[in-house]
Amino acid sequence: MYLTPVEYRGSKFFPKIPKVSRWIVYWEKRKITFLLGYYILVIVWFLGVGVLYILAKHMVYLFNKIFGDGFSNDVFGKINAVIFLESNTIGYIKESTKENTPLIWLIPPKYKKERASSFSEQDIYIDVESVVSFKDILFNLFVCIYVLYRYAIKSKLQIYAMPDCLLTSLALEKLNIVTLTCTAHFDRWAVMANEFCKKKNINYRFVQHGSIKGITVKSNQHCYVTNKLTTVKELVAYDDIEADLLLKHIIAPENKLICINYIKPSFSVSVNIKGDILFIGHPLYEKLHIAIYNSLSAENFEIYYKPHPKAPSSAKATAIGWHFINDVHVFPNVTCVISYHSTLALMYEEIGVKT
Repeated sequence: MYLTPVEYRGSKFFPKIPKVSRWIVYWEKRKITFLLGYYILVIVWFLGVGVLYILAKHMVYLFNKIFGDGFSNDVFGKINAVIFLESNTIGYIKESTKENTPLIWLIPPKYKKERASSFSEQDIYIDVESVVSFKDILFNLFVCIYVLYRYAIKSKLQIYAMPDCLLTSLALEKLNIVTLTCTAHFDRWAVMANEFCKKKNINYRFVQHGSIKGITVKSNQHCYVTNKLTTVKELVAYDDIEADLLLKHIIAPENKLICINYIKPSFSVSVNIKGDILFIGHPLYEKLHIAIYNSLSAENFEIYYKPHPKAPSSAKATAIGWHFINDVHVFPNVTCVISYHSTLALMYEEIGVKT
């Protein structure tokens, strides 16, 4: 659980750190400062901050267990479970599911805040804390602290994401699951779901979330997946190109698929927000996008910039003259999109916008 499934091969000095894609851009700019800050944080983490963090997480679990909704497995029987990881995948998962197939959404502690705004009254969802027992929470605590120090050299800061993921796996153990759906490609959640399905011999339904066409770009060759999925029975992909890339880079060769289904993500542009050009941003491409914008600044274009929702932009990107869109639900109506290989660019292309 503590291993990072995606590793960075751009430099042998790049540290073991969670969410590699968020930090590469800072690494490339200031390597010495980055390393200094990282190792100071590691020292503080192992001097006690790590244990305090884990204890605080489990106090929250206990609070939610005591004051949250109750749960009875007898009410559901055999279920088709979905690990809820992204609010913007709900409609896509429903659309890709066979008609009249009921879905039970399992909400990890990390995503409880998104629950109220993400589901309708018709949706059935259960919190992880309501499924596990007090004994499970205590077991989770001891395992996390054990791993924190037992694998300190290998895992370092990566352990911070373990409590939620491990507790979710304990909740899955208590459910009578027929099919498990997960949208994670290669992070800790993907590995956890894969190992659970392997252990229980459960159908693993892997629903693509995000285009991976950019994985073939030369600048991305420093990233590779170390733990590929081995138990996927059904793959839901955007198209045959994406499916081939998933089979090559994400799903292990020994994995025996039952079927592949295709479905495109859909969205609606904001009718009242019109312009000429939309930049779909990411910190890795920020410098290039700013250069392109500067070359266009003499023209009378209405230009928008939409950052990646999980990778914050720099102060420089927010300060220049384009219209900066922070709202994840706003999609301007434009005639041209400039982007890296992103899912949003694919969605714009599907409605006829030049990309």
